[in-house]
Amino acid sequence: MARGVDVVAECLAASGEPGRNYLWAGYTEFYRHTFAAFTRMARTIQSGGTAADVVN
Repeated sequence: MARGVDVVAECLAASGEPGRNYLWAGYTEFYRHTFAAFTRMARTIQSGGTAADVVN
């Protein structure tokens, strides 16, 4: 995926009209990078773990 502020994604605005989202590429990159960690945290909490278990 390309990086940088010059990357613009086509998207729909809240009104349903076509728009341009300058932040989408950054969000996509960040959450793709952190998906595995978020999944592990969710599984820990779902299995009865505490917040301290997630932090450690």
